[in-house]
Amino acid sequence: MAAGAAYDYVLRVIVIGDSGTGKSSLVRFFTDRKAINPKGQHRPTIGADYFIRVIKGSPDCETKVRLEIWDTAGQERYR
Repeated sequence: MAAGAAYDYVLRVIVIGDSGTGKSSLVRFFTDRKAINPKGQHRPTIGADYFIRVIKGSPDCETKVRLEIWDTAGQERYR
C-alpha cells in the first residue's frame, strides 16, 4: 500500500436488472449482512442507492479494497 493511501484498490460496481428481481436484497445482504425486509415486504428503489463495503485481506496480507456499489432501480424510466 502506498504511503497515505487509505485503500489499495477502489472498485465501483453498478447492479442493474429488471424490477423486483432482488438486486437490493443481494446488495444489502452483501454490505450489511442483513435482509432488506425480513417480513417479505418489498420497498422499491427510487433512482439508485449507494453502498460501501471495505474488504481486508487475510492477516498475512494487508490489502484493503473499497467496494462502491450502486443499486439501480429496475423501472424502465431509470435506465
